[in-house]
Order: sequence, then C-alpha cells, then structure tokens
Amino acid sequence: MTFEGFRRTQTQLFLARRRLSSVTATMDSRIRGPEDVVEMRWSSPIDDDFRDFLVSLGCRSEEIEGLPHWAEVRAFNAALSSTCMLEDVDAGAACLGSIEYAFDHVSGTVGRAVLDRGWLTEERLAYYRKESAQPAAGWLDLCEPGWDEPERRYRLWQGVQLGAYLFDRLFRDLDRRAGGVSAVA
Repeated sequence: MTFEGFRRTQTQLFLARRRLSSVTATMDSRIRGPEDVVEMRWSSPIDDDFRDFLVSLGCRSEEIEGLPHWAEVRAFNAALSSTCMLEDVDAGAACLGSIEYAFDHVSGTVGRAVLDRGWLTEERLAYYRKESAQPAAGWLDLCEPGWDEPERRYRLWQGVQLGAYLFDRLFRDLDRRAGGVSAVA
C-alpha cells in the first residue's frame, strides 16, 4: 500500500473509531441504565489521539471533520450500531469486546509498519502508540459470567463472531478500496 492509500484508509478508520465511542456510550446506558450514565462518551481521548495521528500524516483538521464516509465504513458502523442498540446486550457486549480486542492487537502491527516504512517517527505515532487492551478487557470481563449458561453462551459467541467478522471485513474492504497490498503485509 502506498503512503497515500494508507492515509486514506486511516481517515476512514477514524470515522469507524469515532462511531465506536458513541456505540460504547449506548451500550453503557443499556447495561447500567440511562440514569446511571452521567457523561455519555460520544468522543473519547482515543479519538483525539487518532485525530493527532491523522494530522501527523498530513491531514488538516478541517479536512478530518468534513470526511465523507466510504460505504465500507458505513456498513461497519451500521452493523455495529444495530447490534449494540437492537440485539441482546450479551451479543452487543461480546461484539464490542471482539472488535476492541482486534483493534488493540492490530494497532501494534500497524504502528511497526508505519515506523518500518519511515512514514512517521515513533514520537508522532500518537494513536498507534497508546492503544491498550483495557476497553476490550472491560467488555470481555462483562461477558465472562455468561459462558457458563448455554443460552447466554450462544448469544455471546454470536457477538464474538460478528465482531471478528465486521473487523475483518472493514480492514479487507478498506485495503481493497485503497488499491493495494495491506500496509502490514
């Protein structure tokens, strides 16, 4: 993948990541109840780190805010949003945990590829330097008690599978749209 192709896919991943923050807030309210959610997390520090990363890649702030969503990102966002808003809470939490887990593990690989290609210095990696498994662990911890109950286990497994599928499709489809070999291949 060329640098320009990588930059374009990263702007789209930002749109997916930003939606993930709002979906997380929605799931929080479904689990704890809207009255217990003091501050909805429609934006998060991770979003700010990702925005800083995009600026390091040469994107202008006004360009980032006016980004059009590619169909690949719309499909990911729509499937994730409907799962977390309309499906069983177990399926939604497992789906989020699966996606967060995958984002965390891919982040290190992407960060190394960016450094290896000389596209940025380590100091300018921002987002890919700061990702951690904490969000994934929270969702997966929430799911853990359900694995002992056959009915819940089925819903949890469906959520894990859907999250893995959505994440895989998003990355493969963005790579194909950008026109090249994956940045991490």
